[in-house]
Amino acid sequence: EELNGSTTSFTAVLLLLLRVLTAAFLVITVALVSTNTVTLDIQGTSIKMHFNDVYAYRYMLAATVIGLGYAVVQLVFTISQFATGTIHPFNYLFSFYGDKIISYLLATGSAAGFGVSKDLKDTYLALIDFDSTDPVDNFFSKGYASASLLLFAFVSLAVLSVFSSLVLSKRPIQVVNLLLRVLTAIFLVISVIVLTTNSVTIGSIKFHFNDVYAYRYMLAAAVIGLIYAVIQLIFTICQFATGVTNSFTYQLDFYGDKLVSYLVATGSAAGFGVTKDLKDAFIALVALDSTDPVDEFFSKGYASASLLLFAFLCLAVLSVFSVLTVAFLVITVIILSTNSVTIVSQGNSLKFHFKDVYAYRYMFSAAIIGLLYAVIQLFFSISELATRTKNPFNYQLDFYGDKIISYLVATGSAAGFGVTKDLKDTFLALVVLDSTDPVDKLFSRGYASASMLLFAFFCLAVLSVFSSHTIAKHQLS
Repeated sequence: EELNGSTTSFTAVLLLLLRVLTAAFLVITVALVSTNTVTLDIQGTSIKMHFNDVYAYRYMLAATVIGLGYAVVQLVFTISQFATGTIHPFNYLFSFYGDKIISYLLATGSAAGFGVSKDLKDTYLALIDFDSTDPVDNFFSKGYASASLLLFAFVSLAVLSVFSSLVLSKRPIQVVNLLLRVLTAIFLVISVIVLTTNSVTIGSIKFHFNDVYAYRYMLAAAVIGLIYAVIQLIFTICQFATGVTNSFTYQLDFYGDKLVSYLVATGSAAGFGVTKDLKDAFIALVALDSTDPVDEFFSKGYASASLLLFAFLCLAVLSVFSVLTVAFLVITVIILSTNSVTIVSQGNSLKFHFKDVYAYRYMFSAAIIGLLYAVIQLFFSISELATRTKNPFNYQLDFYGDKIISYLVATGSAAGFGVTKDLKDTFLALVVLDSTDPVDKLFSRGYASASMLLFAFFCLAVLSVFSSHTIAKHQLS
């Protein structure tokens, strides 16, 4: 596509500047992290401490190096586009997904660095008697500086991610749409073939799928789903070829995908249910010389139900992720808010709560904010479904909200993982405990909370991709 006009030229210059800034921040971060060492004098013993000894710093360096490699590649593409005035269609997809993935990586690396620098520094100063805290201050100050530069690089890439989403053409959207339609059709075709050829002879009795009512329903669901998938494939190919989307197609996508996905889901559920129960009944009630034919018959039933389930997942993935986001965030809040432990060390009893760890506080805040956003979005989705209308503001809320909250949740998870690993190792190495069980429990819950937050991030990240595609389609229609 030709780049023309003063606005487009300004945008091209801005994108080039942001690419250069991202690369510069990452270069300095690599230099700072990789040279960060300190020598500690603990009770007459000199201990050399390197960034490699802190797992969160290792992750921060890895994120930086990967980000730097990506930034260099993108710089080459951007300079080429700027010089030639043309953009290869592949670059839209590469920028769209690349900016998203790498920005998440940089955000989590920065969060892990900030979290571990704060909590690990406080722990070292509290547990170790130093003649001078200057060497430790210098070590963790470099950690803060590295995390800050990584944060700046993330901000640059996050802005680029917004640009790459807004300039996303219809073609990449249609490629994703076409791929899902093809997958749905393939799963349904195989399901129909497996089911219609499924029969078994037991003694002198011929047993066919038609003899099982649930299998009939499963076949009907698969056939209806297949017809719908073929119709949608025709529409999608036409859109792909002409670049024009009929207004009727939006309604068909919205209501058709929902109705047919539910039909396919219930067909799959019926198939799984009857296969399990009927197989058990055959084995219990019929005296067979060999169960192999029966096993094969019901195995094909399981296979058909599984394929139908895969087809359903292709059709209903968006609504599933919305609900899962709320569930994961609720579990995170519950686990983290109830996380406390009493540590008995040298006759002293110490109450240790999640609030005593700054990274856990941040993780808790991220989960609460994410949960509030998810509940608001669920309310909007239910309202849209009931009224059959979507306010134009909602496109903006989906687009920017999904991006911002997914970054927040990702950084919360990264901070939780980083501080849990390094703080636990520090506690076990430096504190003489009567029992390590309470500490294990505290940090195990920290890992569990970070994991739930990570799952919530995955759901939000997928929703962010969908909202980017939706706003691009809305603006271009």
